[in-house]
Amino acid sequence: YPKGGIMSTLNVNNYGDLPLHLTYINSFVKGLTFWPQNPIYALDKLHYPVGMDFFSSLLSVMGVSLERSLPLVGFFMGILLVWALWSWAGAFGIGAFLFSGGLAGLTIFGQGVLRDFQAEVAWKSLPLALYVPQRGFLYAFPLGLTLLWAWKARFVDRSAKTPFWLEGLLWGLLPLFHIHSFIAVSLIFAIWTVWQRAFKEALPIFAVAVLPATLEVLFLTEYFRQASLLWFKAGWLFKPQEIFFIGDAQSGAVLKVFNGLLNFVYFFFNNFGFYIPLTAFAVYFAHQNKRKDLALLLYPGLGIFFLCFFVMFAPWEWDNTKVMVWGYLLILPALKEILETQIKPTARAILLVALYFSGVVSILATYNSSQTGVEVYNREEVDQVCEALKPLKQSDVVAVVQTFNHPVAICGQQVLLGYGGHLWSHGIKAAPIEEKLRKVMNGDDGWQMLVKELNIRYIFWGTREKDQFRESKKPWALESSIFKSGTWGHIYKVGEF
Repeated sequence: YPKGGIMSTLNVNNYGDLPLHLTYINSFVKGLTFWPQNPIYALDKLHYPVGMDFFSSLLSVMGVSLERSLPLVGFFMGILLVWALWSWAGAFGIGAFLFSGGLAGLTIFGQGVLRDFQAEVAWKSLPLALYVPQRGFLYAFPLGLTLLWAWKARFVDRSAKTPFWLEGLLWGLLPLFHIHSFIAVSLIFAIWTVWQRAFKEALPIFAVAVLPATLEVLFLTEYFRQASLLWFKAGWLFKPQEIFFIGDAQSGAVLKVFNGLLNFVYFFFNNFGFYIPLTAFAVYFAHQNKRKDLALLLYPGLGIFFLCFFVMFAPWEWDNTKVMVWGYLLILPALKEILETQIKPTARAILLVALYFSGVVSILATYNSSQTGVEVYNREEVDQVCEALKPLKQSDVVAVVQTFNHPVAICGQQVLLGYGGHLWSHGIKAAPIEEKLRKVMNGDDGWQMLVKELNIRYIFWGTREKDQFRESKKPWALESSIFKSGTWGHIYKVGEF
C-alpha cells in the first residue's frame, strides 16, 4: 500500500518476497516469453512456479495497475479459500487455518506485549507465513482443497460430484502455480487410489492431468536436474536442546536420550499445541470404531506430516511447511467430526479457544492500529528507473548490486544476478558468477572480457552500488557511454555486440 512516497506492507514476511513477485510480473509485462529466462539469473531458465504472477501480468497488460490488481486478486482468491475451507471442514476448518498455532502465543501473559510469538517457532501462522507472501498459494490453497473435496467424495465417500476432466485440469495446472502443493496433493491422490483400489475411477483423471503436469514439472526441475533439492535431515527444525536439560555435560547416554525425548515433546506442543491430543484422540476413535473414512484422512495426513520431518523438499528446511500444511489440512474434517460428536459443548468451546488462541494473537499483532508497516520500495525511484529502462528489451542484461528490492529488477528488466537469498532458496549455486559480478562492478582487470562472457549490456550505478563497491575504479565511466542518468544514478552502456 502507498504511504507517502513509499510502498509498504504490514506483513514482514512480504518484505523480501513481494519485490520478487513484482519482478516476475513486470518481466512478463516487459516481454518475457515462455518458457521464461530467470529474471534474476540471466544464465538459466526460470525454475519457479509463476502461475499467479503470470496471471497478474495479464491484468497489467490489460491496463489494471498492480496497486489495484494485487489486492483485488488477493481478496477474490481469499473468498474462494474461505468457501473451500468451509466445504472441506466447516467453520472449524476456517478457524484452524486462520488461527493455526501452538502454545507460543501464551507467552503474552508473561511478557504483556502483543506480538507474533508464533513467528519465533517452526510452525508459524499459516496466513501470515504462507498465504500472504507465497503468492502461489492464492491458487494452490482453494484449488487444492477443491481437489481434495472432490477426491474425498469420489474415493472415500464413493459419491462423485465433479466431472473427471475438471479434476484432471485443475490438478494438471497445479505445478505451474505451486510445486510443493502439487507434490502433496498427488501423494494423497495416489494413497487413496491404492488404498481404495479405485484404479478405474482414477485413470481418467490421471489421463487428463498427466501431460500438462509432466511438462510443467520437467521445465520447473530442468528435466529433473533440480532433484538435488531433495535431501534428508532427521527432525526437520527440531534442535536437540530446545529448553529442558536435566543433568550436566557429563550425563550418561540414558539421561541424554531422556533429555532429547523431553525436548522433542516440548517442541511438538510448543509448535502444535492442543492439536496433538485432539489428533491422537481422533486416531484412537477411528481405530476403535473401525471408521475407515476417518482413517483415510488421518493416516495419510499424519504420514505426510512426519515424512517432512525426515525428507527436505527445498534448500531451506522451513520450506517443508509448504508440504506439511497439506497433511494438516487433510486431517481437519476428522478433527471436526470428533469435536462435534465426541466432545460436549462446554469442553468444545474451551478446546477451541485453546486451539485458536496463539493464532489469534499472531493476527492481532500483525494487523493492528499501532502497526506502521515496513518499506518495500521507494515509489518515485522505481517509477523513474522504469521510465529510463523503457527503451531496453527485457532480455538486455543489466549488472546491479545483489539486493532483494533493486529498482531495475522490480521494473522487470533482466539482471545478471538478483538477491542471493532468493537464488539460494531456489537451488541456484551462483557463487562463481557472484565473484565475476564483483570483479565487473569493481572494475578489476579483465572486466571487459567478463562483460562479454556474461553478455552484460548495461551497468547500473546508484546509491546501492556505491555503498557495496566503494573501492570500485569505475573504468566504464571513462570507456563507456552513459545511456541514462537521473537522481537515482547512471546507466552505462558497456556491451556492444
